[in-house]
Amino acid sequence: MDRRGGVEDLLGRISREREFFNSYKERFVDNFLSFLGSERSGPMNTQTLRVLIRKVYSVIFSFRSDFREEVSDLFYSLASHGVDIRGPLTKSLLRLIGDYVDYTVERGGDHRKVKDLLDLIDLIMGSVETAYSRYLRELREKAGEKKEEPVEDVTGLMDLIRNAEEVDVLTYYKEVPVVCRTKVVEVGQRDLTVERCDLNIFREGESLYLRVRDLPGAVGVRVEEVDPRSERARLKVLGLADLPQERRRFVRVVPEDPVPVFLEKDGWKATGSMADVSVGGVGVYVNDPDDLKEGDAVRVRFRLPKGEVDTPGQVRYVIRRDGVFRVGIQYDLDLKQEDVVSDYVMERQFEILRELKGL
Repeated sequence: MDRRGGVEDLLGRISREREFFNSYKERFVDNFLSFLGSERSGPMNTQTLRVLIRKVYSVIFSFRSDFREEVSDLFYSLASHGVDIRGPLTKSLLRLIGDYVDYTVERGGDHRKVKDLLDLIDLIMGSVETAYSRYLRELREKAGEKKEEPVEDVTGLMDLIRNAEEVDVLTYYKEVPVVCRTKVVEVGQRDLTVERCDLNIFREGESLYLRVRDLPGAVGVRVEEVDPRSERARLKVLGLADLPQERRRFVRVVPEDPVPVFLEKDGWKATGSMADVSVGGVGVYVNDPDDLKEGDAVRVRFRLPKGEVDTPGQVRYVIRRDGVFRVGIQYDLDLKQEDVVSDYVMERQFEILRELKGL
């Protein structure tokens, strides 16, 4: 690393180009997903990964003096959940360097700015590798524990299913999209038997979805029988099914504990309870929505562990449900508030996945 100053001086110099890094986030996410390709790390689909990578980018380019500790903690958490994104992360950072070089050339060509970015990325990747090494070292120290078998990355499914060795089973648990890849054991006329996976999504009577190779939609199935002795489940095929959740731009999560949400509109105020939240909007339960309707402009405020969100929003729907009203609100957060929400969404996803494994 260039010794023109310490880490804080380095961050201070790079932060002068904050406009570039703030505007580059979505491009970085798109680049990352393109480098990821068909690979998937753990039970995460594209939506979940998009939220995760936005969070990774926000931490890396937070320009805070303790960013290396944040990076290390974040990637240690990913490692502990079986998520390894070092390959596409490295490629995305290299692509960022190339775009930053072009940006710098257009503004006078100060090569020291590029050197500063290279030094920053060197620090970042050092923290990433340290996090994974720490996790692997701790695993080795746990004597007698059995290593998890890696899930083969093979896709296949119904005509289609008959020739498949593995299928992806999809469900939504507390609004979090969950994907379980499992082997096809036997295929009948209207049913199939699959092996269970480490996520406890196979419960008798439960509706799930299958992804079939070369089929653009999903296949709806119902769990008919679960055999705990053989660790297998028999699924009845119901036919093609639509997955409206997959059209969502942002992943939602349901809070574990009640989160008060305060709404305001033209002098009207109400306190509700958060139903779910994403970086693009929030669902709120209220007892009396007054004359609130779709399209209304409102002020929405709530507090999460990392900070408060206080932002204008627009009502997308008002639905009566079980004696209360659910109000869906869309908003456009600034970078600071987006970081607060994305951090919460990512942490809740991990909590929900841990809960699902323990059911």
